[in-house]
Amino acid sequence: MFNRLLEFVWTRHSHYEIVEPCGFTGDDGKRWEFGRRIITTAESGDEYYPLKRYPDLYRVFANVKSEQALFEFVGHYGPLTDEGLTRSSAKPHFTSSVLLMNGRKLAEFVYVPGDQIDRCLKEAAWCAHILRYHAKKSPQLQALIQELGVKSPLCAMDIEADPVDGVRMSLRPKCLLDALKLQLLDSISRGVNTFACDACDNLFSRKSGAKYCSDKCKDDYNNARRRVANRKGL
Repeated sequence: MFNRLLEFVWTRHSHYEIVEPCGFTGDDGKRWEFGRRIITTAESGDEYYPLKRYPDLYRVFANVKSEQALFEFVGHYGPLTDEGLTRSSAKPHFTSSVLLMNGRKLAEFVYVPGDQIDRCLKEAAWCAHILRYHAKKSPQLQALIQELGVKSPLCAMDIEADPVDGVRMSLRPKCLLDALKLQLLDSISRGVNTFACDACDNLFSRKSGAKYCSDKCKDDYNNARRRVANRKGL
C-alpha cells in the first residue's frame, strides 16, 4: 500500500507570498485569530508526483527550522495543506460555515486560505523529533508515533478491483503534509536510518559512517576545531 503513495499528486504554483496575522469575528461574536500565512495568488499551478520525484522529501521538510526555510520549501514543492492550495489575495479572506442539528447551532468553522506558518513549523519539528528518536533508538519514539492515533487520520484507503491482483488497495492522503508524514513512517518501517550532521545538525542519510551531511559542513567543522585549538595554543 505504501508503494501506492508514489501516485500521490500535488500542485505547486508560480508565486507565493507571506501575509500578516489577521482576525475574524463570527456571527456569535466569537473572535478567530490567525497568524502569518503563506498564500498563492497564482491563477493555476502544475501537478506533479512529489513522493515519486523526491524519495526523501520528508527529510527535507524535517530540516525546515525557520519561516524563510518554510517559504522556500513551499515555493519549491508546493503548499503543505489544502488551505494552501486555495488562491487568495493579500487581503484577509474568510469562509465561515455552521454545523446545525435540529435547527440548533452546534459549531462554527472558519476557513482561511494559506498555510499557517506556526503550525507548519511545529509539524516540521515533530518530523525531526521522530527521525532523531528513531536514530537514537529512543523509547520516546513510541509516544510520538502514538500521537498520530489522536490526530485526524493521515489518509483514506481506496479499495478497487484489479484484473491481475484481484484487489488493489492504496492510501490517499489529503494534502502534502499528510503525505510527508506517511513517507516518513514508511521510511522507518523499511529501516531507513537518518542521522544529524555534527556540524549543522541537519538530518541526512548517512553512508559509510559519515558524520557530516556535506563536504562543506565537514570542512567548516574541522576549520572551527583548528581555530579553537590555535586560540588555546596562544
